Amino acid sequence: MMKRALVVFVVSAALLAAWIPAAGAKPPGVDPSVGQQVFNMNIIGTPGDYTGGCGGGNRVFVERDGHSQIVWYGSDHFEVTWCDATGNDGPATVDVDRAGGLAGDFVVYLRLLGKPNGSMDICVNGFPNVQQTGVCELGTLSITRDGGKSVFQISPKIWDSVYQNVLWDVQTNSDFRIAQMKVYETS
Repeated sequence: MMKRALVVFVVSAALLAAWIPAAGAKPPGVDPSVGQQVFNMNIIGTPGDYTGGCGGGNRVFVERDGHSQIVWYGSDHFEVTWCDATGNDGPATVDVDRAGGLAGDFVVYLRLLGKPNGSMDICVNGFPNVQQTGVCELGTLSITRDGGKSVFQISPKIWDSVYQNVLWDVQTNSDFRIAQMKVYETS
C-alpha cells in the first residue's frame, strides 16, 4: 500500500511539474534567449470616454473603434504617468527608461486578446516634432487578433534613439479589447 501511494505521488508530482511553467519561462511567442522582463503594460479599449482612475497600474485606456495617442517620455524608469487617452483627456503618458528603451537596449513584444479580428494600428513619430498626424516618420505597427491562441509578437521600431520622446497615434477597430505589452532586456 505504501509503495502504491509513493508511485501515485511521484506520478502526480511529475504531471503537476509539466503543467507549471519553469521559473523564468517566457510566454508563448517570446524568444527564450531575451533577458528579464523589465516592464509590462495593458492597452485597454473602451467603448467611449473612460471615467475611472488610473489606480497606479500599468494600463492605458484608448478609444475602441477610434483614435487615441500615447506619448512615451524619456526617463530613468518605466511608469504609466497618465492612463486616459480617451475623449478629450489628451494623450496617455508613459515614462520610458532612457538608458535603454528609447536607445534600443530593450525588445518589445505585443499581443492582442479578446474578440477575433480586433486590431490596433500604431503610427510612430518623434515628439514634440510631429508636423501632422499620420506621417509615421519612425514607422508603423499593425497587429490583428486572429482566432486561436494569442501569442506575443516582436514589435519593430516603436521607440527611437534620436528622439527624447515618441508619440504613438493609435487607431483601433470595434473588435479591439486589450493589447498586452511586455518589455525585456536584450542582454
